[in-house]
Amino acid sequence: MAITGTLTDANLVKMSNAVVEIDEDGSGTTWAPIESWATAVEATRGGVPTADDPTLDGERHLSVGIQENSRIKVTILYDEAAGGPAVNLYDAALGSNKDIRWSKSGASGDRRFFTNGGKLLSCSPPQYSSGENGNTKIEFEIESAGDIQVETIP
Repeated sequence: MAITGTLTDANLVKMSNAVVEIDEDGSGTTWAPIESWATAVEATRGGVPTADDPTLDGERHLSVGIQENSRIKVTILYDEAAGGPAVNLYDAALGSNKDIRWSKSGASGDRRFFTNGGKLLSCSPPQYSSGENGNTKIEFEIESAGDIQVETIP
């Protein structure tokens, strides 16, 4: 595919009305919207570990490993409502099946990014401070079983 044309303001993607959903049980059928709590979604694709080992005879040996899984870290506003994502995440065991997907608006034709076979890796406790004027946030991280997937919303 060739890159053609130039970038215009009309083509820039704004995430101000983004849709962020978590699959509560890893089944791929129980997606719950969490964008009203979410403040950030940070995705990192798994790297490929390499080692470059020089030997005493002057040779170099390069080893290339298998691509690591991708990880998605989500920051959400913390609340203690029974139906909120924080309670759901704290009740879930680390390593439990959880997937996440996000798109710019959830509309037909949008590109949606998602994990497949994800596992809950971590969920931070809320951090409190007497000098803090803002809202309390927590972070959770999901590891995808492989790379981040992309689809066009039908």
